[in-house]
Amino acid sequence: EVAVSPDGQTAWVGIYGNGAVGRPGTDGDRLEADDLRTGTVTPVPLGEAVRPHDLKFGRNGLLYVTAEKAEAVLIVDARRRAVVG
Repeated sequence: EVAVSPDGQTAWVGIYGNGAVGRPGTDGDRLEADDLRTGTVTPVPLGEAVRPHDLKFGRNGLLYVTAEKAEAVLIVDARRRAVVG
């Protein structure tokens, strides 16, 4: 699941998890901000394992991400690369 920033410079990827069911691995504790010009990948920690889904940019430039395990919607400031709500 990917959302591209309104300026077309960054692809935001929800890292749902990297382990198979019942096997070790991360459990969806971050997003990745991939710079499409340089190929640089910046992890954006979500603070806990929430299994991010359905990334959407609002008109205000904020990124909204559903968090399955937290049963919530996270608000991410894409410029600061941080969860703000």
